[in-house]
Amino acid sequence: DSFSREEDELYSSYQRDQDYILQDQLYSGIYESIDGSKTIDEVREEIRESVFSHILSNLENLPSSAVLFGLSGLSESGKSSVGHYLSKHHNIWNMKLNYFLEEITKEYTLDDFRRLMDDDQSLVATLLVEQFSRFFKHHHYQNAVSVESLHGEELTTRLKQILGEQFDVIYVDTPLELRVNRTVLSDGLDGDVVKEKIDEKDVRKNLLGASRIKNFADDVLINDRTFCDLQRKVDKIAKPEWIFSGKLKLPSSFNIPDFYRDVLS
Repeated sequence: DSFSREEDELYSSYQRDQDYILQDQLYSGIYESIDGSKTIDEVREEIRESVFSHILSNLENLPSSAVLFGLSGLSESGKSSVGHYLSKHHNIWNMKLNYFLEEITKEYTLDDFRRLMDDDQSLVATLLVEQFSRFFKHHHYQNAVSVESLHGEELTTRLKQILGEQFDVIYVDTPLELRVNRTVLSDGLDGDVVKEKIDEKDVRKNLLGASRIKNFADDVLINDRTFCDLQRKVDKIAKPEWIFSGKLKLPSSFNIPDFYRDVLS
């Protein structure tokens, strides 16, 4: 099965010509250089970042006026309550992340949208942005939407990297004991059973890095008081202009007649 000398020389000549052409194309900027002397994982990551950057440069972004609020937090932390309040009182529609994942599976004829979360999160993030852009285009009268629930650290990081200021990550932080007690009151279940279920859900979410999203979230809502208190915190995010930034003045600083001053006091 060995080649003749003539065939070996022909193949060697082909390899030299190919190498010359490839080097010329590389120096011309047609290709991006990847250092193959690194470890396999490092090379794979560098290729992955290169592909992600290429896709990102050709990705259709959201309309300039659109804002996306990403809701994150551990189990029973109050994400749905925040989403419902945004929708009802601020006309910021609350959408489920699974809806957009299901749209991706339909478009690319995949079996199960849940398997997407086991795939490359950078790819999933770009596909989601494509879906978000399409959604806003089809609902041009809607400028803001909230999406729940974001549990993947890498997915959320990539979405923030792509969308920038148009993506506001809201992390709802609620103590475990309070999450258990509220669920017991609302569902009428045994406290130990509820805690076990919440712990199981938290473990799955933390495997995706859910609790670490708090470290880079745009807004962290400490949900350890009343629902009214949580609502006021949400108001300040949805309507920053509602935040009072002035200074209060004492009645004595105004030129008020003594009679009226006594009444006011």
